[in-house]
Amino acid sequence: MPARAAAQKKSLIAAERDKAARQAWRDELAAVAPQRLVFLDDTATPTTLTRLRARAPRGERAIGRVPHKRGPNVSLLASLSTRGMGAAMVLDGALARESFEAYVEQVLLPTLVPGQIVVCDRLPVHKSARARTLIAGAGCERRLLPSYSPDFTPIDLAFAKLKQTLRGAAERSFHGIVAATGPALDAITAADARGFFAHCGYPISG
Repeated sequence: MPARAAAQKKSLIAAERDKAARQAWRDELAAVAPQRLVFLDDTATPTTLTRLRARAPRGERAIGRVPHKRGPNVSLLASLSTRGMGAAMVLDGALARESFEAYVEQVLLPTLVPGQIVVCDRLPVHKSARARTLIAGAGCERRLLPSYSPDFTPIDLAFAKLKQTLRGAAERSFHGIVAATGPALDAITAADARGFFAHCGYPISG
């Protein structure tokens, strides 16, 4: 049978993506060993997370229960290298610039090795001049991803696995989410990290 087009769900990407900037990023990173890269990002965990699928007898609907009112989000700041998850910090509520700078100074910096490149997206708090200065003082460099390029950051894949674990925990309080986050981070292995890096275009040779 001859090949033909088939109807399928679209994969939507931002129209604002700059192809030239994305290619320049790839060209600049082509000569950089992935082991030098440390991806840094934050994610919010609502207190309404639960598994999206469940088993039920045939013909019956699977029912789950979550709070109707959303509680405050729990923010997680974390880093990812080819060795796995790195420095992490949990905050009650939304991330602010002061919290981000404190994380970089007190949590991230002690884990960095001179020559590493810390990669962030272009969230305004990530553009902190003080954070950039702190990272440079550790003998490292901060680089910002091209705009609208989540496919270039493997930590997004790590967060997806983390959220799946937290869905199973279904914690409903700040302290419960904090307690569940540690094991969820530990569940992301070095092999996972290398796979995430390769999927985003940073294959590790050898």
